[in-house]
Amino acid sequence: MRTKKPEINHVSCDSCEMHPLCRPLEVAGKGIDLVEGVLHRRELIKKGKTLFRVGDAFNSFQSISSGSFKLVVPGDPDKVAGFCFSGELMDAGAMYTGSYCYDAVALEDSYVCAIPRESIEELGRQIPEFQKRLIELMSEQLFHVSRVLTLLAGRRTADERMAAFLMGISIRYQERGYPAEQFRLSMGREDIACYLGLVKSTVSRILTRFHQQGLIASSGKHFELNDIDELRRLAGVSYCVSSQAELTQP
Repeated sequence: MRTKKPEINHVSCDSCEMHPLCRPLEVAGKGIDLVEGVLHRRELIKKGKTLFRVGDAFNSFQSISSGSFKLVVPGDPDKVAGFCFSGELMDAGAMYTGSYCYDAVALEDSYVCAIPRESIEELGRQIPEFQKRLIELMSEQLFHVSRVLTLLAGRRTADERMAAFLMGISIRYQERGYPAEQFRLSMGREDIACYLGLVKSTVSRILTRFHQQGLIASSGKHFELNDIDELRRLAGVSYCVSSQAELTQP
């Protein structure tokens, strides 16, 4: 009996960070879709494949429609600089430098939407409203980057770093329209360890202890946060889960 392949869940366009560029503009009372014929929709990137590499020219804004990526600084050993999930932009800051600072490696079969840079620049010159949207998009990207740094800044113990990591993932999933308490971690323990500056055995040991303490429940890559208040306390975070919320550290 042939088993049915699981359905791929694409993030809704309204929850995508690239939506400010994709949504139609009102021009002379009519909705004009500026990216019709420009947006490259849902290109498949297979698990383990690289979307772009360090030094590659920044030639398009790219957002993940479904799946996830890790951003890697090649070296010995490779350093994981971050993770990107459905609805999020892929290193849009590279527009400033003109080239990518990371390798983007798919953690699972993923789909990516893209708008070529030359098309964005041309629309920006022709239509002031579109240029305004581009500035909003870059500001939002900067906000997300600074928020991740704030979450992890000053987290000294391994437990604090892990709690901050889990809370950061929770917030990002909720902002894309997914549950805040339940999510799937597509990356392996080794990748998490490289990102947090720990070793794999420490990551496994902390997650086991969090499970035993009732903070989380996990089965394979599926996680449930059972005590968000305690995880917030460990992470040093006190704020509502919202893109408009303030980040504070005790």
